[in-house]
Amino acid sequence: MTTDRWIALGAMLASVAAVFVSVSSDMTQRKHMKLSVRPIPTILFTQTSDDLHIDLENVGTGPMVLIEVSYEYKDGTVANTVIDPDSFSEGTAGEIVIFELDAESAVSSGSAQRLLYFDPDPENIATQIRSQALRTKLDDTVVTVTYTDVYGTKFPAFEYTLIARNIISQ
Repeated sequence: MTTDRWIALGAMLASVAAVFVSVSSDMTQRKHMKLSVRPIPTILFTQTSDDLHIDLENVGTGPMVLIEVSYEYKDGTVANTVIDPDSFSEGTAGEIVIFELDAESAVSSGSAQRLLYFDPDPENIATQIRSQALRTKLDDTVVTVTYTDVYGTKFPAFEYTLIARNIISQ
């Protein structure tokens, strides 16, 4: 073999090694990007004498793509809305606002999506009755969040049990 052929063979081996290093580096970078974008859901259940609200918050490092949010009540029934607002409307005071989630909606990192808000009428004693009825309905309700990240990674469903308290305003 002549010197020119050895140089050509060495250049070819160097180029194959460069392609290998480039592909390996790209795969490592993609893996790092995928692992660094991890949504972490949590439920914020805020109860005071003035209001009650449920928020779904993403405390992870990447957007959370919601697939489904479901609610399982004490009696075993499962629903896709937190409550039926009609069951709390007759003869009571205060406004219940339910926020519907679109399929495949996203919650960005560090932000929250409100699921329910109860706005009581402080001048009406019936508000306390409605508030207690709502807390009773929500107590021991299991909220299940099925979600993914922007890469479509399958995560186990997140479950959170709501614990309602009796709050008496004075």
